[in-house]
Amino acid sequence: MKRICIDLSAMNSDYKGGVNTYVHGILSGISKVKTIIRFNIVCTNQVYKSIKNYKSKNINFIKVKEPPSFYKYLLKICVVLNSRELYYFINNLKWQKLTNICDKIGDITYIPTTILNGYNGLKPRIISIHDIQHMHYPENFRFFELRSMRIAYYLSAKYSHTIQASSEFIKKDLLKNYNFLKKKFIPVIREGIDINKFRIKKKNKQIKILNNYLFYPAQLWPHKDHITVLKAFNKIKTKCNLDLIFTGAKLSSYKEIKNFVEKNKLNDRVKVLGLVKLEKLKLLYKNAHAIIIAAKYESSSLPILEASCIGVPVIASNTEPNLELGKHLKVLLFKVSNFNDLKKKILKIYNDKNLKSDMIFYNKKKIKRFEWINVVNQYIKYFNSLK
Repeated sequence: MKRICIDLSAMNSDYKGGVNTYVHGILSGISKVKTIIRFNIVCTNQVYKSIKNYKSKNINFIKVKEPPSFYKYLLKICVVLNSRELYYFINNLKWQKLTNICDKIGDITYIPTTILNGYNGLKPRIISIHDIQHMHYPENFRFFELRSMRIAYYLSAKYSHTIQASSEFIKKDLLKNYNFLKKKFIPVIREGIDINKFRIKKKNKQIKILNNYLFYPAQLWPHKDHITVLKAFNKIKTKCNLDLIFTGAKLSSYKEIKNFVEKNKLNDRVKVLGLVKLEKLKLLYKNAHAIIIAAKYESSSLPILEASCIGVPVIASNTEPNLELGKHLKVLLFKVSNFNDLKKKILKIYNDKNLKSDMIFYNKKKIKRFEWINVVNQYIKYFNSLK
C-alpha cells in the first residue's frame, strides 16, 4: 500500500486566499475518494484545528511542532545577503526533523503550499507552484519579500522531484523561467471545486444582497485589472440598470480603484466590500447578473468554476488559462485590458437572455468534471505512476 505524506507544516490557517482554498479542496477530495492509498497529513496544532473535519479512513493526522523561531531570523540574514547557498543550508537545518518524519511516514511527500520545506529528503517531493506572479509583477511586493520569494521559489523548483501546475500556461511559464526544469516532471492537474459546498440550500435572510449587479471576486492586486472593469462599467452605466461589486482583500490597487470611483462619481453604483464570508460570497454569486474575471495573469480561475457551479454566466479576459477552461466551459471572452471589448461583452450578455440561459445550463452540466474528488483521482493516478 502506497503512503503519501502531505506536508502542511508551513500552512497559514488564517490566510484567506487561493492556496488555502486549494488545500481544503484537495483534503475534501481525499476524504471522499475510494483508494487503498494512505494519506498522512503533517501539520501544526493550529493548522489541525482548521482541517480536522476531513478526518476519514483515508487520512491520518500527524501533529508536529513549529521549528525554533530563531531560524526565521537566520533565514532573513540569508535574504539580506541574497545567498541561495546559505539559505539552502539554514533551511535544511530548520526542517531536518520534519524531513525525517515525512521520509518515514510517506513513500512520496506532497506539498500543496508552494514552498518546499527542506531540500535534502530521501523520498520524492512533489510541490504545487500555483503561479510565479513575483517574476512578472515584482512591483506587487516589498523589496525584502520579493527577494525572499525569488530565493525560496528557485530552491523549491530546483530540489523538487515534480512540480504540479494548474494549467498548461503555468507549465510553460515555469519552464521558461527555470531552465533546469523538464517537461515530463511538470504534470498539469487542474483546480477543482467543491460542488456541495457551493450549493445554496436555503436563503440566509440576515444577509442582504443587492440585485442587478456585475460581480468581480478578486484580491485587489494591479494585475487583477479592476481598472479595466471600471472603465468598461463607466461606459455602460447609462445603458443598463446594473451596479458593480468587488470583493477581495484591499491590497495595493485599492487606492487607485477608490480614486477612479470618486473621480467618475460612481460611489452609488460601485461597492468595494473587501473580504466576505463564504455564505455571503455564494449569495453574491447567485444574485449577480454576470461574473467578470479581468486578470492579466493567473494560473487558473477558481471564480469561473465557482460561478459555473452556482449558475451564473462568466465574462473573462482571454488569458491562456481562461482559454484552456473555455474548452470545457462556456465563457464569454474579451481581450485582456481592452475595456471597449469588455463593454461589448457586458452589453451582449445583458441584452441576450437566451445566451445567458444557455451558458448557465451548459456549465452546470460540465462542471462535474472539476469536482475535487475527480481532481484527486488524477493526483492518485500520478502518485501511482511514481516508483
